[in-house]
Amino acid sequence: MLPTTPPCELTAGDSASWSPDLPQTPPPAWSVTYTLIGAEAVHSVSATADGDRHVVALSSEDTGGWAPGRYQVLGHASRGDDRTTFHRSELVVHPDPAQAAPTDPRSHARRVLDAIEAFLETGDQVAGQVQIADRRIAMIPIPDLLAMRDRYRAEVARESGQGVGGRVYTRLG
Repeated sequence: MLPTTPPCELTAGDSASWSPDLPQTPPPAWSVTYTLIGAEAVHSVSATADGDRHVVALSSEDTGGWAPGRYQVLGHASRGDDRTTFHRSELVVHPDPAQAAPTDPRSHARRVLDAIEAFLETGDQVAGQVQIADRRIAMIPIPDLLAMRDRYRAEVARESGQGVGGRVYTRLG
């Protein structure tokens, strides 16, 4: 059984199918089209008649060139000059992993921590070109870098689910 609505998420290059429940607009008298409006492209997808139902079937070839991003999805049924919008939703298209370009998978906190530690360890001027806020690492005093390193270590630990743990001791009186 096919879903009755378009997916909310789709990876470019994947197939998708659905069959809207439209008893008031049966084929062949009515045709059904979905318009996907994105920041970089607009796609029009037509349904085909399958008995008394409309069926939308997208192949991997259909979606392979879709740009990643958010799309507004509008479903229209039309007969001659009559048109009615029966569906509104949002679709997030994820990049096709087969077309993906290499990226740095590290988080911002991990990249900054790595740069701070490389600079502290070697004084490497390449690492010194990294900027934190409006200051290059090479221009930040070592005590400030050590404090920043500790903050970024804690943030990286939180990201990885390790937390910083430990006991907190207090003195009364």
